[in-house]
Parts: sequence; structure tokens; C-alpha cells
Amino acid sequence: MEPTSLTLFDRVRANDAEAWGRFVQIYSPIIYSWARHAGCQDNDALDLVQEVFQTVATRIGDFKRDQDGDTLRGWLWGIARNKLLELYRRQRKNPRAIGSGDAWQQLERDKMLDEKDSIELSLDQVKTLLVQQARDLIRADFDTKTWQAFLRMAVDDQKAADVGEELEMSANAVRQAKCRVLRRLRQELENIL
Repeated sequence: MEPTSLTLFDRVRANDAEAWGRFVQIYSPIIYSWARHAGCQDNDALDLVQEVFQTVATRIGDFKRDQDGDTLRGWLWGIARNKLLELYRRQRKNPRAIGSGDAWQQLERDKMLDEKDSIELSLDQVKTLLVQQARDLIRADFDTKTWQAFLRMAVDDQKAADVGEELEMSANAVRQAKCRVLRRLRQELENIL
């Protein structure tokens, strides 16, 4: 894959279909996690993810990084928070039969949304999700042996000689495989961020 001078978001803004696919694949788990952490059931969380991306599609030109604190994650969180508030308003208008556990959960949701940032994932959690998504995206770019060598060294923290013996590769080939995958992973993360 050749590197691009445009960030992933710039390509999304230009309505590049491949970039949109990657953008959705990368940020869906984060938005889904926000919704689940806010107390949404699975179906509501999945619907919320769709609603957030619909809003992003129509308001993509609104995102700007004019000030130091302006981040894409913050902008997405703002949209997700508004969609969560809309969901809770709709649920209040059409209440279902609730037991004491459901009532308690609703009170907890209201409290969390009043505390503006309490359901937003920590920066470390977001980074972890982004790295996992980027890793999944680049997996198809490598053969099985190269990928296994990378995982065993970088994730499982095994020695190159041990991995090489197991995969019938030289220790140097294992280190090179790890470097190739890490280089590609960094490139993907630069595009994402």
C-alpha cells in the first residue's frame, strides 16, 4: 500500500469510499464502547453508532481544529453524547414496563450524562482500541509467517531465536518481519490520527 499525503479524515471529507470504510471500521468500536458504557443495550448501542456516522456524514465540514483542544475524538464524542441524550429522551417518552433494576439504571444514566465526560473512554482506552483496529486493518497485508513472527515478538514478548525455531525462520528474518509489520502499523496509525 502506498502512503498518502492526506490524513484519513481529509480523505473522508473528500468522500473517498475506501477512507469512509476505514474510518467507520476504526471508530465504530469506540462509539459503541461509549454507548455501552453509558448503559445502552447492544441494539441501542449499534443504532447509536449508525446515527453518529449519519451525523458525521452530513456535518463533516463542521469539524475544525481551530483551538488547541479541538480533536476528532472530542468532536465524535460530542455527537455521540447528543445522540445518547436524544435516545434517552425518546425512551422517556415511550417508557416500557420497568422494574426496580431498570429504574436504577435510568437514574445512573442520567447522572452519568450530567457529568459531561464521565462515560468518555480514557485516552489510553481509545489508543488501545485504535491500535487494535489498525492491526486488524493491516493483517491482510502480510503472509501468515510474517504475521505470526510479529505477534510472537511484539505482543507475546518472545525472543527472536525462539520464534525463529518455532516458525522455521532465522532470528534475523523474525526481527525483520517484526520491523516490517511495525512500520506498516505506524503508517496506518498516522493515517488514522
